[in-house]
Amino acid sequence: MVSQGSRRRIGNGESTRVWKVPWLPSKENGYLTTDMPQELEHIKVINLMETDSPNWDDAVLHDICTDRDVQLIKRIPTPLQQTEDSWFWILEESAVALAAKRVQIDQKCTWCLMRNEDATHVLFDCSFAREVWRNVGIPEVRFDGYTENIVDIFKQLVNDCPREKLAMIGIICWNLWNRRNRWVWDGVSISEFGV
Repeated sequence: MVSQGSRRRIGNGESTRVWKVPWLPSKENGYLTTDMPQELEHIKVINLMETDSPNWDDAVLHDICTDRDVQLIKRIPTPLQQTEDSWFWILEESAVALAAKRVQIDQKCTWCLMRNEDATHVLFDCSFAREVWRNVGIPEVRFDGYTENIVDIFKQLVNDCPREKLAMIGIICWNLWNRRNRWVWDGVSISEFGV
């Protein structure tokens, strides 16, 4: 079961082979179904990206991959910063529950890959979330001195914020969490402007 749920999270694509490694965002089959040309057996995922920008190379993808594989690959956001590829768990059980069972998986935030993911990080501390808050004009939604406990953060916000601002914070939090779930469970990438 562990091997069925293991997937490679693509960072820079330098350490993950295109074939024989589960890196596609599919619960059923994370491997490429495209027949492997012998001469391409050892290429890495980075070879499917454009050389001058962090984007998938459409011409290369359509040249060597089946439509199914191209669609799955294009659901993977290319990295905004240089990060290494890592293992993660794609099945239903949470990363926290798996870690408690001593299953070695990556608990890093699926957006920034910098900190372990929890509700406080996803909604307030992640670089993606901070960019969203800055874009909506609330750059200091979580002030210094706030606890890491998400319930205490919301209690403090209810006590400190005017009603209109609190409504905006609630809408943004819901959208951030929804966007995170759509990325983790469906592989759908939404920019901070889409939130």
